[in-house]
Amino acid sequence: MEDLLKQILLGINSMDKRLQNLESDVSGLKTDVSALKTDVSTLKTDVSTLKTDVAHLKADVSTLKADVAVLKTEVNRLSNRMDAVYEQVAGLTEFRAEVSQKLNEIAANQEILAEITGRHEVHIKRLQRQIV
Repeated sequence: MEDLLKQILLGINSMDKRLQNLESDVSGLKTDVSALKTDVSTLKTDVSTLKTDVAHLKADVSTLKADVAVLKTEVNRLSNRMDAVYEQVAGLTEFRAEVSQKLNEIAANQEILAEITGRHEVHIKRLQRQIV
């Protein structure tokens, strides 16, 4: 009977050791689960921050698209104005050439008139001398 009690006691001690090992393993698992919960919480926070950042980026992209559309409109408007300026400059250049040519003609005509006026003054002086 004593042997039987010893065997039972050995079985209980063995089970006690196993139970301690199991408790130790469960404690380790609890620590691991706690660490995983912390990591998951951190990941959730990071994902939330990323979602907020993406929302801001989308808003910024939308604003940039609107700004680009405005810039395209302004560039088209300026391009149209530049075309008008080029046309006006071409017209003014043509006008300048015409005016320059006419001024040259007027200057030449003035020289001829001055010569004619000078000859007439000479004739007038001769006539005056003849009268006196």
